Amino acid sequence: MSRICNDAGVRLYADVNLNHMASLSTAYYSSVSTNGVVRSSLNRTVNITDYHYPGVPFTKSDFHKFCIINNSVHAHEVRNCQKSGHPDLNHAQHGVKEKMILMLNHFLKMGVAGFRIDAAKHVWPKDMKVRFKLSFSSILDPTEYTPIGVVTEYLYAVKLANIINAKSAPLASLINWGPAMGFLSHQYALVFVDSHDTQRGLVSELSPDRVLTHKERTKYVIANVFMLAHPFGRLKRIMSSYHYFDGDVNRGAPRVSTDDSIRGPEFDANYQCTRASGWVCEHRWSVILNMISFANYFNGRNLRDGSVMYFQANGPNQIAFCRGHTAFVAINNDSERIFSKKLYTSLPPGTYCDVITGGLAPNSDGCLGRHLLVDEQSYAQLQLPVASHVKFTYAHRITNLNYGVLIVYVESKLREIH
Repeated sequence: MSRICNDAGVRLYADVNLNHMASLSTAYYSSVSTNGVVRSSLNRTVNITDYHYPGVPFTKSDFHKFCIINNSVHAHEVRNCQKSGHPDLNHAQHGVKEKMILMLNHFLKMGVAGFRIDAAKHVWPKDMKVRFKLSFSSILDPTEYTPIGVVTEYLYAVKLANIINAKSAPLASLINWGPAMGFLSHQYALVFVDSHDTQRGLVSELSPDRVLTHKERTKYVIANVFMLAHPFGRLKRIMSSYHYFDGDVNRGAPRVSTDDSIRGPEFDANYQCTRASGWVCEHRWSVILNMISFANYFNGRNLRDGSVMYFQANGPNQIAFCRGHTAFVAINNDSERIFSKKLYTSLPPGTYCDVITGGLAPNSDGCLGRHLLVDEQSYAQLQLPVASHVKFTYAHRITNLNYGVLIVYVESKLREIH
């Protein structure tokens, strides 16, 4: 799989846990005895009570002494005690570090590009210093880990959701988006709108209604579009989900009923995942695909002329800004008013196709959706309708769903016919 993905230009990041071993849970084993001896899915005998994992091997001396985490912000407890009953590895032991490095090197030889370290806050930063490309999840103090790798910025998702939901501040407050909002510095931040954990409310510091998910399609698209249009964030992650009921947060991927194997996605005529297959496939949504191309345009060229300029607001929930002299972004998050205003775009004069509604036609002499006319002074008269706010369940029934966003850039300009 890694060879196929790498040949197609897709890089794989392995999700690994360096903090602990499996606990006495029937989710991991075919059978569990009362004395802690189990048969693993790999057909090995494991004695969890005695900290005996022969497949690695790990023995009792490789683990911290048993203790329980009573205070989730107390560094000593979080990093030395058991997380949810999982035997906690002692990374001060040379043998533990050695085996971890062997495992990570094995993944690298298999073709992965780097790692996401789960439960990273449960490992002391000094014990995490290995020479690999890393991203960290679930951090006590993010700045402790920035010398080692890129850190997942959970605050990003929460603040963006609160602004789009008009809970904490208006859309116009995005003028300060970045470290001024309390985020990590750009070069250390991996940003995202949601994750498998935040979708289900499984991040203890967050409540499930504080982040946006595919279940609120319009707002979710606005959030992802803004993330991909704005320069902040060294790495940006797009979620690709499967359906689950709100009360069933532990449900796994869609399964084949005959043999319980994972069911593959099925596609409609527009190459979107069908709801019947159980997959959401946000990464296939046309608006997300078009925005990834937009973001890659800036990333691939390392444009110095890509910073946010000429931030303009038309009331609290209608904003526009430029990315240097290369792109123009407008967002209408007002629930009633059309975004009607003459705005500075920083673009050369001409007609530009809106990326959100389709962009350029294949022959580059027409637009597949909305267009924007820029005059000789780089101004344009914007008419951006109110977004259509619908739940995901009904989104597929609406053609030309309006997201309240317009984005144009130099690559979406209509060619001039002389």
